[in-house]
Amino acid sequence: MKAYSSLLFVYGSLINLTNNSHHAELKPYCRYFGEGILQARLYRVQNYPGAVLSECDNDQVYGELYEISDIKRVLVYLDGYEECSNAFPEPREYLRRLLPINVGQSITVMAWTYLYNYDISNLERIASGRWCD
Repeated sequence: MKAYSSLLFVYGSLINLTNNSHHAELKPYCRYFGEGILQARLYRVQNYPGAVLSECDNDQVYGELYEISDIKRVLVYLDGYEECSNAFPEPREYLRRLLPINVGQSITVMAWTYLYNYDISNLERIASGRWCD
């Protein structure tokens, strides 16, 4: 497995299909890398999703990978957007982690992604693992 610290995995409001203004803000620094799959469960938080890691192989969250030309700038921006920077009180809603993302049957890369960090017991699970379904 090759580690790419300049890759970002997005699965919700930042994927291209959502036409989110924050996605547009990132475009000058991002190049589409391909589709990816995170071993996790996806939940509907409100009008946005949250992914929580899972040990079950069948739990998959589908998203997009982007290669970032200015990783520091993008991560600082996204840490604010995802409310996980030091400007927000703990516990923070999301945590940024470098995680393995499957991009093919036998290819895994490491990419930054944001995991939901609050209680999920009352949230609706999105069994398809796709936010835009």
